[in-house]
Amino acid sequence: MNTESCDIEEYPLFGGKFCMRFFSVYKTWQEAQEVCTQDGGQLLSMKSDDFFLKKEVLAKIDQGRKYWIGGNKLGTEGIWRWSNGSKIENNQWLPNQPLNNFLAGVGGCMHFNQDNVHLFGETFCGVILWFVCEKLNL
Repeated sequence: MNTESCDIEEYPLFGGKFCMRFFSVYKTWQEAQEVCTQDGGQLLSMKSDDFFLKKEVLAKIDQGRKYWIGGNKLGTEGIWRWSNGSKIENNQWLPNQPLNNFLAGVGGCMHFNQDNVHLFGETFCGVILWFVCEKLNL
């Protein structure tokens, strides 16, 4: 593991453990995931072991903007998973979210909501938002 930098210059290293890149271009969730994959990463996962460090990093980005992150229930209707397939365990949803009944049958994708104490919101995956990719620093 490289503890000083990431392999790609555009991905700053955080906590000596993971690299994140913020994209200020509008993409659907699927398009954003494709961009991340092409860079050798994935949309950001907020798993328990690094949740608070990533939350701190995200708190420093544009206030009031929503960003796609890796949570989704595509192909597993009603079961939320990160883009790497691991189950979502954090319960940091906005009030009245996720919108399981409202988006039933069309899937739902997760955005990080910088405006609120609660972090996660569900939106239709075809909406265009900015996004955050991550790569593990191996």
